Amino acid sequence: EAFDVLVNCCTEFVQLLSSEANEVATKNQKCMVQPDHVMTALHELGFGEFQGSVTAAWEEHKEEVKSMSDHRAAMKKSHAQNDYTEEELIEMQNQMFAEARARAMTSEADAANMAASYQAHLQAGAPSLPSAGHSTTLGTAAASGVAGSISGGKLPTGGPSDS
Repeated sequence: EAFDVLVNCCTEFVQLLSSEANEVATKNQKCMVQPDHVMTALHELGFGEFQGSVTAAWEEHKEEVKSMSDHRAAMKKSHAQNDYTEEELIEMQNQMFAEARARAMTSEADAANMAASYQAHLQAGAPSLPSAGHSTTLGTAAASGVAGSISGGKLPTGGPSDS
């Protein structure tokens, strides 16, 4: 019961503060409540002693957002600078999938068979990408077993068959 009372008090405080901050923003002819509106509302409501803590939390939040933004920018830059073609990236992804499936096998024999099968697939020159003229969507549908209902059970020439 004490917990519920505390939660209700916190909820009331947040509603009161947001309402007052909204009024401050409206007086300043702003459509959005800004941090300085919240600070003014704290002061006007008699909670000026919280301004230091709120400012510290706001600064911490800005640093986290900046850090996330910097990380995203670095990721985009690193992806833009790689020298791999799309086909090479897809082949690398397929190889990683095969290795992950091999690690997930319950026995070493199953894992070895999976790895050998993949290597034989590569050595046979079998394309890991859809051949020119085949849509990636159709390739995905064929892989999931949906192609039969789309094409009456017939797949494009050179693709796997359901029969």
